[in-house]
Parts: sequence; structure tokens; C-alpha cells
Amino acid sequence: THILTLNNVGNGYVEYTSVVPSKGLPTCEVSTCTVTFDYNTTVRITAHPRADWRFTGFTGDVDRTKLSTNPIVVTMNGDKTITATFVPLASAIPVSNWAILVGIGLMITFLVIRFRRLV
Repeated sequence: THILTLNNVGNGYVEYTSVVPSKGLPTCEVSTCTVTFDYNTTVRITAHPRADWRFTGFTGDVDRTKLSTNPIVVTMNGDKTITATFVPLASAIPVSNWAILVGIGLMITFLVIRFRRLV
């Protein structure tokens, strides 16, 4: 048997499935999970970002041409460690911050209009 270690970096989780049932749960929702598979078992690994996050890629024991592919498939011909990385979306600004930005924008617009009337 071989050990598959799955790591999550950021806010997301990894789901794994195989033709042969494995030990453990079919998802890894914490930072690190380990699962044992029989030799030559094919495992499909899918990364799922949480709301306002995105998946950027896999690292570790992954075919270098498949780092940003989702899902990936690995063959358990040895122990493997794979990390899924998630980053926040750039547009994920909290609503309260948007209100502040809109308020500042309105204040600047008001001051520009007022200054033009004085000149």
C-alpha cells in the first residue's frame, strides 16, 4: 500500500475518488489528510474553492504539465504528497468597505463641484 498526503493551502477543500474504495473520507477539508491506497490505484483529485476564493493549482507529486489542471489523476505507484492552493478573489472586498469607498467618492465629487462654483 501507498500513502497519499493531501494538503490544502487557503480556503478550499480537496475531494478524491478511486475505482477501489479507500480508507478514510472521500474529502479533505482540513489542512492535511492522509489516505492509504493499494499499489497502482488510480485516484482522481478535485480541488473545490470556497466562496470568494479561487483554485490556483496543485504542487508536489503531480505531472508538471498538469499543475493547473483540475481535476488531476494520479497513479499510486509510491507514496505521494499533493498540495492544492487557493487564494482570495481580488473582487472579494467586504460590503462595508465598498460603502466606505462609495462614500469617499461621493465626498470628492461634491468637493470638486463646490470648488468649481467658487472659482
